[in-house]
Amino acid sequence: RKLLAMVRPDLVNQFMDLLHSIKDPRYVDFLCAVCTTDGAPVVALQQMIIDGLVHNAELLPVCRVTNFKQGVRLGIHVPGTKDESGRDLYLDVADFGDHRKVKSRDMASHILTAPFGELTQTESTLRYFVRCINLYANVCLGRNQKALSFLLKNSSMPFQYDTILSLLREQTLPALIRARL
Repeated sequence: RKLLAMVRPDLVNQFMDLLHSIKDPRYVDFLCAVCTTDGAPVVALQQMIIDGLVHNAELLPVCRVTNFKQGVRLGIHVPGTKDESGRDLYLDVADFGDHRKVKSRDMASHILTAPFGELTQTESTLRYFVRCINLYANVCLGRNQKALSFLLKNSSMPFQYDTILSLLREQTLPALIRARL
């Protein structure tokens, strides 16, 4: 706790700047690590991080939920990521479902534990998305009202109650993603 008390806004802003240049999930991991300790919120750091995200919303993944007769699809886009043809890269999260195995593990679990340098662009985009979900949970820990308000009112995130329930029921989505929602 004493070390976390020494973290200043300029350090949080420095990590926001790093995320502007490269959407590296390891930078998000750092932000996750500093806003809680021993399962308890560090409110001052939660506030700094939320203030940074409010002013840098383009760092956050954009989610697109599409309803079909047979279920729902969750598409994600991390602003600034492009596919091979230069268009915005949108991923269908179901493409990383539990049915796909890598080294006898489901693909999403493999992506979260594989060395970062070995990931493809789509895999590192999925890892960034998962790490951002972790960050959302950490900044909301302790019922941080500013964080909750920001996330619930952000139209690019699927945090409406009915949407979360439909995503939780969607068996084509990786269990790892559904568990984090």
